[in-house]
Amino acid sequence: MSIAVATTKLIVEHLQDIVPEAECRRSYMPMLDPAELDEIGRTVLVAVPFGRDAENYTQGGMQKHELEIDLCINAKLRHRNDEPEAFNAEVDALIAFSEEIYALFLKKNVKNAGGLKVTFDQPEHVLLIDLDVLHNLNCFFSVVRVYAEVFAQPEV
Repeated sequence: MSIAVATTKLIVEHLQDIVPEAECRRSYMPMLDPAELDEIGRTVLVAVPFGRDAENYTQGGMQKHELEIDLCINAKLRHRNDEPEAFNAEVDALIAFSEEIYALFLKKNVKNAGGLKVTFDQPEHVLLIDLDVLHNLNCFFSVVRVYAEVFAQPEV
C-alpha cells in the first residue's frame, strides 16, 4: 500500500476516534454532492492527500516522507430559508467545528501502525469558508491542511 493511502487511512481512524459526531472518510473528491450530504444528515470530514515529498536518504533504515493532507469539512445547510439568526447560528457552529479540527493538530499527534510512524501537526486553515459553495449550493465547505511526517521502510 502506498504511503499516502496508508497515511490518509490512519488520519481517518484518528478523526473517527476524536470527532464521533462527524462522518469521517478518505476520498480524492474534497467536496461532496449536496444530495449526498442531505442523505448523510451530518457533517462529513474528508481526508484528501494534497502533496508529498520524500527524503533521498534513510535514517536508521527508515525513509522520511512529508505529506500534506487536506481535511475538508462538508455540511448541508438546513436553515438557509429560516430567520437570519438561525442561518447565522448554523454557519457559526460549522466555523467553530472547523476551528476545532484546526486546534486538534496544534499539538503533535503521533501514531504507529503497520510499520509506519506518523506525526500529524502544523495545521493551516487553507479555506475557512467557501462563500460560493454557501450561496450556490446551500452547503458549508472549509479546508484545514495538516502536515504529516511519516517514517517507513524504504519503498523498493
